[in-house]
Amino acid sequence: FFKPVGGQKPSLVQNQFGAALGGRIRKDKLFFFVDYEGFRSIAHTLSYLTLPTAAQKQGNLGIPVTNPLTGATYSGGVVPASQITAFARQVLSNVPDPNIAGISNNYQTFPATDTPSDKGDARLDYHLSERLTFFGRFSDRLQNQSVASALPGPSGTGGDIFRSYNRAIALGSSWTISPRSMLDMRLGLTKMEGADFRNWELDNTGGMLALYGISGTPESKPIASGLNTQSISGYSSLGHNAGQHQNPDVINPKLNYSRIEGRHTFKAGVEYQHIATEILDLNPLTGTDTYAGQFSKPKGAASNNLFNLADFLFGARDSYNLNSYGLFHYLQQMYFGYVQDDIKITQKLTVNLGVRYEYATPQYEAYNHLSNFDPATNSLILAKNGSIYDRALVNPDLGDFGPRAGLAYS
Repeated sequence: FFKPVGGQKPSLVQNQFGAALGGRIRKDKLFFFVDYEGFRSIAHTLSYLTLPTAAQKQGNLGIPVTNPLTGATYSGGVVPASQITAFARQVLSNVPDPNIAGISNNYQTFPATDTPSDKGDARLDYHLSERLTFFGRFSDRLQNQSVASALPGPSGTGGDIFRSYNRAIALGSSWTISPRSMLDMRLGLTKMEGADFRNWELDNTGGMLALYGISGTPESKPIASGLNTQSISGYSSLGHNAGQHQNPDVINPKLNYSRIEGRHTFKAGVEYQHIATEILDLNPLTGTDTYAGQFSKPKGAASNNLFNLADFLFGARDSYNLNSYGLFHYLQQMYFGYVQDDIKITQKLTVNLGVRYEYATPQYEAYNHLSNFDPATNSLILAKNGSIYDRALVNPDLGDFGPRAGLAYS
């Protein structure tokens, strides 16, 4: 009963490999370490889709339907070819016939997911003296996961590429000021890319106007990318929408100081983070048609998903969504500080006292492309240059103190 069509089974082929090397460059002074790890995975997973039958794609629905545009009723359940829109004919001609009997989950497919990943690190440690040391590290990771479309052909999604690219630099130094005090300094720089690209965004595939003669959607790359989303209730979605990405960059310096004085071990530190994130996360950029109104259902007939398919044949969508393109550059600043003291009351009892303060600005947009709604005045408030509130339209929290107290007894 559960045997896949053609006897094919889901498969997973996975390989992981790597190497590491470290050693001395200069005796007691300079050391290096490098490593690499590779990952390769190809998986074919079983997917089920619900697709219209060959007869249904030709307008033979098997139940009476009414053309909501003309009022004509076809009691034989066959929509005349002349009443099927050219758009519906073209889209459905590119939809494969079911390969399993039935009207639900009637198409099996084994789309491939190819996941190559490479990452590595390189580090140097330098001992300038017994009291002063430095280190630097560079890390890199790239993964471009390719996910094939479960529905092949121009009426599918064309497949996706999920890109994750991370690069990081860490610099640090430790200075033993005296036998009782030490200063530790760190700087982290991180650049990340996270994106979902549609394959057809990256090639010469045209948009709705070029392929289907339908205007009003973006025709420039990378947005234009084949058939937009056609959502027919009761059936698997056809087409797709535009990809998205978020690319955060982080600058993160921090400083920690510690000192031992008698029974006291005092520590204090500060940290700062600057986070800048480029975001494209608006959908649908190419538009979404929804067919769920059952406008073609004759009066008195029971609901049936076939009426949603008939609506698609007639071009009678019940809703359409299209979002405007917007590339946003979010900014945020974060400040942290703490002081603490470990007090050795006796040989067995140690008391810890400290306080931490954190302040993080709300996210704001580099070009003030933010707005908020004021229900009191029934109007929009637009971001502008000025205070944090002027730019983020959110009042920041200035009272984030975290006192702490603890004890240890042995």
